[in-house]
Amino acid sequence: MAVAADEGAATAVTASKSAAKRPPCGDEEQACLKEAATAEGDRRTPRQYFWRAVLLLLSWVCVFLVGRLIGQSRPSLGGASGSLQPEADAPASYGFVYTAEGMAITDDLISISDKTGGPKAALEKSQELLKSSRHFLDACHPLLHRLGRTLFRRPSGGLVVALRQLVPFDAAAEREAASLISAKELATQLGGAAPRPAPVPAKEVDLLMTCNAAYLHGIIELFLFQAGIAGHLQVAVKFVTAKICSRMGREFRPPWECRHGVGHGIAQFHRHNATRRALDEALSTASSSVTTSSGHAWNGIWMDHFASTTVSGHDADDPVAVLSVCSDPKLGARRGRGDCLLYSATAFLLHRPRAYVAALEWCYDGCAPMGSSCESSCVHGVGMQTFKENLDNMRLVGRVCGKAKTQGLRQGCVSGAKGYYSFATGHTLPAQFCRQIEDSTLSQACMRGR
Repeated sequence: MAVAADEGAATAVTASKSAAKRPPCGDEEQACLKEAATAEGDRRTPRQYFWRAVLLLLSWVCVFLVGRLIGQSRPSLGGASGSLQPEADAPASYGFVYTAEGMAITDDLISISDKTGGPKAALEKSQELLKSSRHFLDACHPLLHRLGRTLFRRPSGGLVVALRQLVPFDAAAEREAASLISAKELATQLGGAAPRPAPVPAKEVDLLMTCNAAYLHGIIELFLFQAGIAGHLQVAVKFVTAKICSRMGREFRPPWECRHGVGHGIAQFHRHNATRRALDEALSTASSSVTTSSGHAWNGIWMDHFASTTVSGHDADDPVAVLSVCSDPKLGARRGRGDCLLYSATAFLLHRPRAYVAALEWCYDGCAPMGSSCESSCVHGVGMQTFKENLDNMRLVGRVCGKAKTQGLRQGCVSGAKGYYSFATGHTLPAQFCRQIEDSTLSQACMRGR
C-alpha cells in the first residue's frame, strides 16, 4: 500500500507540473487541450526534431533486421515464392503423424515400398519430401519411425524383410533373426566361427540416416521388443549390434544412431513389463483395500491406464497388444475385463482425435483373438467416448454407431452413450436426445429402457 501511495503522489506531482505548463482550460475542454499540445510542440527546438527522426528510423531498421533473422532461421519450403507456411499451420511433430495428411504420407511411402520390392525408394522419396514439404520436414522423425514399425509388423515382414535393399543378411543371420522373435528355445547362440559380415554400402547407410535414422529405429525397437517378449532380449541386442550397428561404417553418426535405436527397444520392452507389474499391483491393492465393490476401483484403474497412453502413438497401430492386458490371466481376465475393454478405445482416440468410425475398426482388429464379447464391450466404449466428447450431439453418436458391422453392435454403441449420460448427470437420457438420431431403428432402441 505504501508503494502505491508513493506512486500516486509522484503521479500527482508530475501532473501538477504538466498542468502548470499548459494554458488554463475552460468549457471547450478538447479544443483547449489540443491548443495546449500545439503550444508545447511549438517550443521544441530543431535539434529535438532531428533526434526524434533518428530514433524513429533506427526503430524501423531494428524491426526489419529482426524479421529477416526470424525468416532465415527456418528453411524456405513454401513453393516457388519461398514463403513459409504460417506458424499456426505447422503441426506438432508427433501430433501430425495420425492426421489425415500424416497418414496419407505414410500410406504413400508404404505403397512405394510395395511397388519397388523394398523400402529403398520410399526413403529416397522421403529425402525429396524434406526439401518440398513443410509438414514432412517438421514431422519426419515420428513418420519414419512409424513406417519402419509398420513394415516390420506386417505378416510378411520382420527385421530382414524391412531392411531388404538396405542391409544384406546371409542365410544364417536370416534364420537367427526369425528365431529371436520366436518363443522357442534358441537352437544356437550368437557368435561362433561365423565370418564378419561386409559393411553396409555408403549409399544405403545415407538412406538409413534419413530423419535421424528414424526408419532404422522403428525396425530395431520393435524387433527387440518382440525378442524380449519371446525371452531373448539380450541375445537379440547382441545380434543387432553385431549384424547391423557394426556394419554402419567408420563415421561416428551411423553406428551411434543404430545403438540409439537399440536403446529404444530395450526401454520399450522394460516399460511394457513395468506397466504390467504396475497394473497387477494396482488391481491387487484395490482387491485387498476396497473391501466393498472393489470392481468400482478396478474401473478407475482401467480408465487411467488407457488414458495414459504414450505420446509415440504405438497404441493406435497395435490394437492386439493394447487389448492383451484385458485377457491376461494375471490382469484383466479376472479383474474387470469388461471395464478394461470398455476404456480401451480411449488409447486409440487420444492419437486419432474424433476418428470414431476408425475406432470401431480398431476394436474389431484388437478383439480378433478374443471373440465377439470383446467386440461388444469395445464398441460400447466407442459409443461412450463419442458422446463424452460431444455431449449435446446424439445425432453424431447415431451416425458413428450406425457404422458398426452388426445391429447388435450398433445398439450396444448407442447404449454406451446412454450409460455415460446417466453416470455424468445422475439422470436417464432425455427423449429429445434419442430423437436426434436419424436412423429410426437406433432412435427407437435409444428410447427403450431410458
